[in-house]
Amino acid sequence: RDVHRQRRLDDSYLVDSDGTAYTSYSLAWRYLGMFIDCDNDNDNNNNNRRLSSDSGDGDGSCTRKVLWAAYHYPEYHGGSIGEYQFYDRTNQRWDSSTCQSQTSKWDVFHRGCQRMDCHEANSNFELVGV
Repeated sequence: RDVHRQRRLDDSYLVDSDGTAYTSYSLAWRYLGMFIDCDNDNDNNNNNRRLSSDSGDGDGSCTRKVLWAAYHYPEYHGGSIGEYQFYDRTNQRWDSSTCQSQTSKWDVFHRGCQRMDCHEANSNFELVGV
């Protein structure tokens, strides 16, 4: 049983539509873009986020929204940020400075430090939802 993908709400950051809860460090987030939704049936009165509609219906119910994807790393073992390496865009290389696997007994139990590569086709991260 995967202890980081359970049907419970404590210590979770995301719960999918099936009720499966994921711990925060087992997840990755990917920004996909922004869009304007003018077919919004929301009764939210937060007018600070509303845009004027050019549809001519006088509704003015357009809202700005962010589209993102959530990914789950099923082999996460509870080592928080110490299980991952990140891509350094400035130096164009993977940065493993946060990896605990290089400086502790982590390698005895785990396979090293996973690249935070949810955007790549051959990634070990699994798509949770968009």
